Amino acid sequence: MDIQEQIATVWQAYENNKNIPAFIKERRYGFYDNQQQKDILVLGIAPIYQTKSVCKPTKYNMLHHLGDENNMNAYQRAITKIVINEKENLDLSPWLTYMDLFYYRTDANKSELNTFLSTLDGIMFLIDQLQITKTALEQIIQPKVIVLNSKEAGIFMGIYQDQVGSVCSMGYDFEEVQFSLSSFSVYRIIGLSPNTSLGEDETMKTNLIGTYVICYPSLLHQSLDLEDTPLLPQQIYYYRELVGLEKRALTNKVPHLSAIDVDLLLNHAFLYRYRLKGDRDPSAIQADIILTDLMEFRTLAPQKMVKAIFDKIGELNLLSIHDILELFSFSFCQTTFRYKRAILATKQTAIRNKNLYFAEPFKLYGNQLFYVSKFWSIQQRRFLEHWFIKLAYYHNN
Repeated sequence: MDIQEQIATVWQAYENNKNIPAFIKERRYGFYDNQQQKDILVLGIAPIYQTKSVCKPTKYNMLHHLGDENNMNAYQRAITKIVINEKENLDLSPWLTYMDLFYYRTDANKSELNTFLSTLDGIMFLIDQLQITKTALEQIIQPKVIVLNSKEAGIFMGIYQDQVGSVCSMGYDFEEVQFSLSSFSVYRIIGLSPNTSLGEDETMKTNLIGTYVICYPSLLHQSLDLEDTPLLPQQIYYYRELVGLEKRALTNKVPHLSAIDVDLLLNHAFLYRYRLKGDRDPSAIQADIILTDLMEFRTLAPQKMVKAIFDKIGELNLLSIHDILELFSFSFCQTTFRYKRAILATKQTAIRNKNLYFAEPFKLYGNQLFYVSKFWSIQQRRFLEHWFIKLAYYHNN
């Protein structure tokens, strides 16, 4: 695919069109020359035009200095953070590529998009560029995970068609991934919308079914709102692995993973190894039981979830005297659960602070009763899950 030739054809077609701003045509175009399949794609809106930029067709290599602290710009540093984790020895850059939806060069994305969308010629100018991008996505890159750097990118892929219509999008059809426990939205491509604006035959199929699309506007702005959590390389890695697991599951006639399973797989991947391989040895059966318990916990309100976990721990008699003593330790609870006080309390302490503890005590060791803290944040509940899995899985293995 000669992408530069195709873009040049579009620019030539609109060369004398007065509805396309003259400065857009004068700046010419920028592009990323993707010529091989890559599992992970960061997708932007349009290449940037700066005061020092030269008005000529320009081939970019956004990833050239990735990981090189002395030569990266702020945007490249932000990309580095989502694909490289040196502490975990995880580097996704060999599977990474970059692309923009459009090829006009800009210093003001939103205002120029509004200009294009205000006229039929402007809309057709965008659609002609989207057609080139979609061909590259379908025939060359075929990514398993796409990270969008803005909500606008999601609009032009087709995610928000119910809000903005399909007048100018690539027309992918999506399902939202529930229970991702992230502050950003995650979607999964399930096909093409019959309302796509690119004019394909209705029977056309996409090569991207199963691809996960992560909307992460913080990548472009290089900042997070206070309630947001950063996108981590481990999450992208697991979504990439999940695509492969789902395809193998279809081949092996394993039931489709439900939406709630996605987050469990991302956080507790080893529990799924047995299920997806079809193993039924004792370790596999134990992992399946734990998964069933976790899915039941996830259906409950926060306090009921915590209560159900400790009820299960007591029912299975998972704790030793040493474990009980650790739950009375401030330092252990801080390290293990990010909790700022001891999780267990004596009856006297619980009565004095009855608003902090469940009213009913738990049988956690034989018939001995203990009072448990009842207020847990989302992050603390995730640490509690990890602790429960460790107890339950290794208790019988």
